[in-house]
Amino acid sequence: MFTGMDEVGWASMKHAYGSAEDVPELLRGLASACPQERERALDGMYGAVHHQGDVYDSTLACIPFLFEVVGHAELRDRGGVVELLVSIGGGDAFDDGPLEDGDGGEGNYAMARTAVRSGAAAFIGLLADRDPEVRRGHRRHSCDSSANRSTSSGC
Repeated sequence: MFTGMDEVGWASMKHAYGSAEDVPELLRGLASACPQERERALDGMYGAVHHQGDVYDSTLACIPFLFEVVGHAELRDRGGVVELLVSIGGGDAFDDGPLEDGDGGEGNYAMARTAVRSGAAAFIGLLADRDPEVRRGHRRHSCDSSANRSTSSGC
């Protein structure tokens, strides 16, 4: 899993809090056997990589790896990752303008929509998934979905 992830130039990319060099750890955490690690990783993805619905260059680079996670039926808590993909690809009424710092991110939203839509076959396959949270994940989208998550530890 995650073939090619270590070859991505994460340190040269950005997210809400600066360098995206921590993103591979978050992605690996989504596939962890530890429930608290998966929760921490998903919180981190919403908190930094897709902060308040923003799409950064690191968000775009994550999309193929997020599809890889949702495609592994043996992994737990994939419903949250499906929701994250839907959020990344869904945009909102205010997402066509540049990011606040004017870093050229205005095209990132359109590229994210295109990248997520290119995975439509994966979403169709998830409709028959044995996990009901995965089946429902593509239907739910809440900009505040990460606000109710706790950041408990214990692994």
